[in-house]
Amino acid sequence: MVGLAVGAGVFVANAAGSRTSNEVGSGDIRRSSQQLVLDASELAAAGDYDEAIALYDGAIEQLPSDPEAWTYRGWLQFQQGDTDRAVADLEEAIVLGPAFADAWVFRAIVGLRSGELDIATNSLMTFDGLDAPPSMQQLVDQQRLRQNITSALAERGDLDRAIELYDTALAARPDDALLNAERGWLLALVADQAQRTGDTESAGTLSTAALELLDRAVELDPALADPYAYRAVVYAELVGNADRAEEDVEAYKATGQTRDDLDAILAQSGL
Repeated sequence: MVGLAVGAGVFVANAAGSRTSNEVGSGDIRRSSQQLVLDASELAAAGDYDEAIALYDGAIEQLPSDPEAWTYRGWLQFQQGDTDRAVADLEEAIVLGPAFADAWVFRAIVGLRSGELDIATNSLMTFDGLDAPPSMQQLVDQQRLRQNITSALAERGDLDRAIELYDTALAARPDDALLNAERGWLLALVADQAQRTGDTESAGTLSTAALELLDRAVELDPALADPYAYRAVVYAELVGNADRAEEDVEAYKATGQTRDDLDAILAQSGL
């Protein structure tokens, strides 16, 4: 038996009341701070990071409790290579606004790129438990953040932690086909480890659980390529059903969504 490919395919005052013309109330401060944040966002989108950071500085000076300004100043600092200041700002944002999803996503990205794998994992798991806006979930997906953290955990030999990362996501999005497929693949990797160490009973149980998740992924989204590729390998390597494996390879090709990482795990299994 060749063994499954572990790495491949895995995956932003003064009190209200009478005041002189030189004083502003808390509502005015908040409005002014929000305008600075909006202007900074536009500058950042145009690539003018230095001016954007200067505006975030102003927003924080006016309203130090605003987690958004801290979050996006930290993110821009990271883009400019100042990881220490980025981390300090993101940590402050998390303290000020623990429910502000953007801060947790950026902390996960910075943690992953800085080699702080446990922080990246914990940050993304916290994000999964929040009522995050769709834009941030899209960023997580576009960055393949979960898959990249999972791959790093797998390379470290921590598949249990990787599975836990998917459990938190599935608790919030149980009908996400890709999440089901990737969690099924992780179970297949654990089954492969058990089989190679002679624990055939655990390997069989885990293989069955993996196939159940992969079957569900296919039911949820028949056009998604990933579960067919993963399931083909499970049938070929863990179940010993070459015919079913070939059927899934053909179904994978028929999706028109073949990818290099999925091709690699199929090739390693001779498919």
